[in-house]
Amino acid sequence: MKTRSPLPRRVASLVAAGALILGLAAGPAHARSSALSDPLLDATARDTWSSLVAMTDERTGLTADGIAGDLGHGSRSGYTSTTNVGGYLWSTIAARDLGIITPGEASERLAATLGTLETMPRHAASGMFWNWYRPVDGQPVIDTNPDGSTKPPFASSVDNAWLAAALRVVVGAEAPLAARATALYDSMDFSVFYDPQAASARGTGLNRNGFWPTSPAECSIPGNFQSGQTETLFYNCSAYDTTVSETRMTTYLGIDKGEVPTSSFYGTLRTMSPGCDADWQEHKPHGVSRTYDGITVFEGTYRYRGMSIVPGWGGSMFEALMPDLFVPEASWGPRSWGLNHPLTVRAQKEHGIDEAGYGFWGFSPASDPFGGYAEYGVDELGIKDDGYHSDRERTNVDKDHADCNTGANPAPTFGDGVVTPHASFLALGYDRAGVLDNLGRLRSQFESYGPGGFYDAVAVRSGTVAKRYLSLDQSMIMGAILNAERGDALKGYFVDERFENAIRPLMQAQIFGSSAEPEAPAFTAPAEGRPLPAGPVDFEGTGEPGAIVSVGGTPEPVAGAGGVKPDSDGSSSAPGGAAAPADALCRAVVAPNGTWACTAADTSGVEEYVALSSRADDGVEARGEPLSLVAVVPTATPTPTPTATPTATPGPTPTATPEPTPTPTPTPTPTPTPSATPTPSVTPVPSPTPSPTITPTPPPTPTSTPTATSTPTATPTPTPTATPTTPPTGTPTAEPTAEPSPDPTATPSPTAPSPTTPTPPDPHDPTAPASAPTGPGPNGPSTPGLVSPWSGSADPLADPSNVHPATEWPHRGRPFLSLTGPSEIVLAVAATLGGLALTVGLLAARRGRRRHGATGD
Repeated sequence: MKTRSPLPRRVASLVAAGALILGLAAGPAHARSSALSDPLLDATARDTWSSLVAMTDERTGLTADGIAGDLGHGSRSGYTSTTNVGGYLWSTIAARDLGIITPGEASERLAATLGTLETMPRHAASGMFWNWYRPVDGQPVIDTNPDGSTKPPFASSVDNAWLAAALRVVVGAEAPLAARATALYDSMDFSVFYDPQAASARGTGLNRNGFWPTSPAECSIPGNFQSGQTETLFYNCSAYDTTVSETRMTTYLGIDKGEVPTSSFYGTLRTMSPGCDADWQEHKPHGVSRTYDGITVFEGTYRYRGMSIVPGWGGSMFEALMPDLFVPEASWGPRSWGLNHPLTVRAQKEHGIDEAGYGFWGFSPASDPFGGYAEYGVDELGIKDDGYHSDRERTNVDKDHADCNTGANPAPTFGDGVVTPHASFLALGYDRAGVLDNLGRLRSQFESYGPGGFYDAVAVRSGTVAKRYLSLDQSMIMGAILNAERGDALKGYFVDERFENAIRPLMQAQIFGSSAEPEAPAFTAPAEGRPLPAGPVDFEGTGEPGAIVSVGGTPEPVAGAGGVKPDSDGSSSAPGGAAAPADALCRAVVAPNGTWACTAADTSGVEEYVALSSRADDGVEARGEPLSLVAVVPTATPTPTPTATPTATPGPTPTATPEPTPTPTPTPTPTPTPSATPTPSVTPVPSPTPSPTITPTPPPTPTSTPTATSTPTATPTPTPTATPTTPPTGTPTAEPTAEPSPDPTATPSPTAPSPTTPTPPDPHDPTAPASAPTGPGPNGPSTPGLVSPWSGSADPLADPSNVHPATEWPHRGRPFLSLTGPSEIVLAVAATLGGLALTVGLLAARRGRRRHGATGD
């Protein structure tokens, strides 16, 4: 039973009853559609409803399967399906809400159809309707086998689901008829279709296509899945096992009614497995396995024009979007349908306009412009290897199935594309402007529109039109326009509290691999902005399973194509045992769970950023965000033996004692950094040993190393350099002169040096000093608690590998204020006197305010 509260239902019943009385008093009438937001939608809604009226038997309220383009009653088909009957029910609600018919006429029409459904023959134990009936009397269609024997009737799971969905809409939209529609809905037991062993390997079951009451000529499996029933039914030998299918409505309803387990929600497949055992499918899928409610699902996708999309069985719009007319899939499943639906629409559009060059788009099963009925779709968006095709010639796209087989037709030329207007209408909620443009051009450039609205299909290169209307396609158009113009009203009528509580949490948990772009790899370790140690570095991250990730370089083609094949330990080697190209620090294959790891033995070439890229087995490349790291400036331990710099320029000999020539220390001059931001130079403290640091422009070679008791003179050069000064004590204090570049995302420290404190030079500044002496500063070993987050050393400042951004250690190596020179003493005295003067002034001002009666200090 429905769970809407009794009070709103009672009020709605009284309101609807009053409307019904008024409507009956006025008599059935066709009201001009209230102005819709677009003239094309307005005209299409009215004319499409006319075609449904022409197809419907006035006495039984059953709608025929189809009718000729002139809407002549004599041309309507002599059979209908339960889906067609359901489509007429929700289309009647749409015609009422769009102002095409009065509420009274809508209620009369709905009542006639419900009355016939209540008396139609069906399977007694399950309450399921047979698939085909005669519109004139509601009796099952009697068909025969080739040998003349009578075929038993067939109960279809998906067709019964669409009828049940329509009954739910009537319950929500037409209160006076809600009880009758609810009784029919409750009488339908969907457990009769659910085979609990159909997906036993995944721990759940699937819905069978349907059953016959007696043994048919077709393949069948005897049994009965309905609880407590002993009657033998004969089930079709196949089950519905794909997620992107109109058949998912059967699962939604079975869960809502409590007739199938919730685990069945996750039992269907996004794609087949990625292995060669399923190389018959259209693509080799990519994805990861996830577990929901104990059910493990491979979240596979197909790659199409840079997008990753969960495909349907055939690649049609109908499979993907018809259930979305009733269930708010995109909003309830933001990480699944909310991603996949817009991508499906985009893919259909790009196929029709760009890839196939038809200039139009929207492909679904429909009437064939050249006679009969045909399944149309985008071949590459379907799991079926020969798919639903988009043209009359049934052009099959057959691309390589990586590692398994070579495609026979990877880049075909398409023929006479067949566009189906109802497919565009289904996309109104995802590309309204594109839909209206597409339909407007279809109408203006072809004879594609008749008295019942858009004809069923158009072959756009030959101009051949299927001048026929199918009731299911017309009812999809009515439902789509209602949702687009009346705020998803069809969804509002369909969903009640019980349904939402049962389905929404399951849908919210789903995570598809759908993406508008190839999945880019990403770093998870090391952390952004950390220093690189001198030894090996472990890199970790995420990416597309099976792809080759390259850290610090470009990915190589996969093995089998003459490229690099990463080893199981994350290293890589080229064919024949040759080493991987030097531009990569390390490579790895992304594991099935979407993670990777590799170790770089040498990071000496890293300066500031580490690149990241990947290549999938189908050759698609993706680049991740680079990792910002801090290159450690190595420092040498003082020794009696001088150490040559990597630039092969001989360094100063520490044992040489020059004759110093006293000269004034020049004022530091701002030197432009590579980013053109002025950075003041700093007065360095002399180093006892030169540091083996590579700089863009080698500094001039000093002629000597000053002693601790003398002040050396800077040698004039074309490039301005800072002149060292004498330290205040007899022992040189190692002062860092080259800070690493801070993390660009870090917030500036409030304790950063003031303008009076010299700023260390940029390590990439060509004019910066070549050496970077280090040593314990005033915050060294005697200060407890200063432990580097990346090192266990008791003295992080004494360890030359622990180079931290200035924002973390703003006063490293220097006291906050060191009164060691006359100028600094003068500054301190001046600051003190200024503070006293400011205090006296504030007190005087306060007395003045009080004297004049001011308040609110």
